[in-house]
Amino acid sequence: MRQSIEFRCRTTYAQRRMHLPAEILAYYDIGQHSLTIESNEVVLIIARGRVTFSDAVMIQEKLAESERIYPRFDLIVDLSAATGIESGARQRFVRVERDFPLRRIVIVGASFALRIMATGLHRAGRTLRPAAFAYAMDTVETMEDARRLIRQN
Repeated sequence: MRQSIEFRCRTTYAQRRMHLPAEILAYYDIGQHSLTIESNEVVLIIARGRVTFSDAVMIQEKLAESERIYPRFDLIVDLSAATGIESGARQRFVRVERDFPLRRIVIVGASFALRIMATGLHRAGRTLRPAAFAYAMDTVETMEDARRLIRQN
């Protein structure tokens, strides 16, 4: 059962096509970032600049909405244009209020520092709330690698 969800677009068609090979069910602007729900049980987050606490809150709200469309989904997080994650946002990502139905998270294009931070957040979450962080997490260089990894699993 599909529900209608708001669709707003800030990126060009060429930019969306580069990252989104599937049908788009929903698109959200979250600060400088975007979250897209695709028709192939994938949610894509593209982070640009610094991720703030309020961005983290909105991202988690939209992930909760994604659960109404898909009981379980894969999450691709493109950090190639991200510059950092504020401490409040890091705490929000680790101290989740609920379990998200994730099969896997794939981090794309992150700098060395952001890869270390993402891995550390995942490990901290597994320590604090193992059931909420029971999914696999991988890091890859390109979006094509991320999509290939999800298709294989």
